[in-house]
Parts: sequence; structure tokens; C-alpha cells
Amino acid sequence: MGLLSEISVNWARSHAGKDCEMTISTSVQGAAWTGMPPRRRIYQIFPALMESLQASDNWLLPGCQQVLVFLVDGLGKLQLDRYRAHARRLASLEQIEGVQTCVPSTTAAAITSFATGLLPGQTRMVGYEVAGRNWRENLITFANGTRAEKWQDQPTCFEVLAEREKRAAFVGKPKFDNSGLTRAALRGSQFIGARSLSETAAEALKALEDGFDFVYMYWSELDHAGHSHGVGSEQWIGQLEEVDGAISQLRDGLPQGAALVVTADHGMVNTDEEHVFEVGADSLEGVYAVGGEPRALHLHCENAAEVARRWQRMVGERALVTLAKDSPLGAVRDQAAGQVQVWMRGRWVCYVEGVHSAGARSLVGVHGSLTEAEMSIPLLRTY
Repeated sequence: MGLLSEISVNWARSHAGKDCEMTISTSVQGAAWTGMPPRRRIYQIFPALMESLQASDNWLLPGCQQVLVFLVDGLGKLQLDRYRAHARRLASLEQIEGVQTCVPSTTAAAITSFATGLLPGQTRMVGYEVAGRNWRENLITFANGTRAEKWQDQPTCFEVLAEREKRAAFVGKPKFDNSGLTRAALRGSQFIGARSLSETAAEALKALEDGFDFVYMYWSELDHAGHSHGVGSEQWIGQLEEVDGAISQLRDGLPQGAALVVTADHGMVNTDEEHVFEVGADSLEGVYAVGGEPRALHLHCENAAEVARRWQRMVGERALVTLAKDSPLGAVRDQAAGQVQVWMRGRWVCYVEGVHSAGARSLVGVHGSLTEAEMSIPLLRTY
């Protein structure tokens, strides 16, 4: 276990008491829903890569001079396995089995977990949105006035690399330069903008040529296609094939002594009108704020036990309703998570009146909960 992972486990144990070890080792990564406990988790990847740059062999890579990470938003392992005929280059890379993202299985939480080596409860990046009495914040955009650096105040792995005099770059679309999530999770990297995927790959390779030790390359369009049209749609498959094409570009241009690692932040499930559970305002008695997202709700309330019992009766087998102390999320700083949490099963989503917009309700592909389709992520390598 690397240094940052040790910090992660020790922090959670100290904040959750004697029962936390079981939470970390199984429930926090959704093992109760996905079957076998994961061998590795997303927060263990970056610390291993940093060890590799220190010429130290580890479970992920041997010691190497440079590392290029390609993170494909929304590319779950189950989806990659199912549609491998459209991703032959990806499928040809060596795969490390049994890797899961964090809980919740959503971008703000997972990318920050990847980039800090910490669990979401430590970074307070516990969902798509967080909320409280008379306030709400989106943890992707931080558009409502919360300072991203203040909300997520834990050091990033990029900052640790800088302390070790290693240069790190983040290559992505120009809109991500100084964005809320970038400031929260990717502090310490030098941003390099690129518009198309082929340009992004070219800029990532150029960064290696220019002497960067660590290059993080991010692509979000597969996730967008899944949200808008669904996993397996023509648009989603087109994006998967484009990602697959970029693998050839990256492999062919990889300098000697460099390693390429491909991973994702989460997978996805398709929902439909038959799997929508609506909650009206009259069912929010005792709940003063709703955060999270339709697959993973945070209910902020005073009488948590009563709210949890009432919600479990309402949703029935569609969801698992937990108190914060029993949650698969694990220990959370500063009560950033809801006192009651609702984890949707199967393909179900829960829309709350007055909380979820028409845009949220229009999504076909969704994520955030504990199913294997959402939790299992690929971890591929070549060097």
C-alpha cells in the first residue's frame, strides 16, 4: 500500500471508529452489490504511478521515466467488455482485473479520488451536488459561489509531484482550464488545451517530448453520449471507436521509457420511463435539503432514523436506504453527506420534485450508485 493510500485508510479509521475497517475493505467500494470485493480501487492508482516515477516497481507499473494516463469519462469495464468488437486496440492492452471506482460512482467524486489518493469522504466530493439549509453547490462547476479550493482542501497528487520536482500536465478541452473541478482535483498540474481527441492525444505526446514527467489526458465525450443517448447507442459506439483510435496514436508515439495507463472514473446503466420513481414535495416531510443525484441521493434531515424508515417503505426494493453511519460512502468530513442516503438498485432513478431539472430527467445513461455496471472500471497498461 502506498503512502497516500495508507493516509486514506488511517484517516477513515480515526474518524469512523472500530467498525470503519470493514467499511473500507468491502462496503465502501460497493462490494455488497458487485459480488467479490475489488482487488484495487481508483484511489490507489495515482500513488502507484508516483512510486513508478520514483523508479520503484509496484503492482501497477515497473519503475519508468514518464507516465501518460488517459482517463475516459464513463467507460465502465462491463461496457468495454460488452462492446470490445468496437474497441480492439483497447482490448489488446494488458488489463488489471478487479478494479472499482469510489462510492458514489460519479465524476466529481471519482476524479478527485483518483487525483488525491483519498476517499470522497475525506475530500468532501461526495456527489454531483451537495446541499444544506438554503444553499446548494454543484461539485463539477462550483457555479454557486463556493471556492473549489476551500471545499476540497486536501493536497492533490499533482501538488505532491511538484514538491518532488516532477512536472505534471493536464491535457483537455479548453473549457476545463481553471474550471471548478480542475481547481478542486487537479491543482498542481499545468493545463494544456486541445479541442479534438486526436489533438488531445497529440498534445499529450508533445508534453512527454517537452519533458513532463506525468501527463493526465482527459476525454469526456463518451460520457456525454451515454447520458444523452444511452450505452450501446450509435452515438456512444461512435465515441468508443474514436477513443479506440486514439490508443493507436498514443502507443505509436509513446517515448522510450514511458508508460501508458488507460482508466475511467465510472461506468453507466441505461434507464427508461419504467424505472423512474417520483417523489413529490409532500413526501419530503422532515427533509430540509436533497443533494447527490438521481442514482444516489443525500437527504439532509433532523430525525434521520424516521426519515430512513419512511423512505425505505416508499422505495421498497428499488433502492437501499441507509443512515450515514451505515453508508457505503464511509466516513465523511464536516457532515458534507446527507444523514440519510438512497442508493438506487438496477436501472432505477429517483426524481425529487423541485430538485431535479428537466435536463436531469432527460438522461438515458446514468450512474452514481453501487451496481457493477457503474462501479467496475478498466485499468489498462502498456510500456
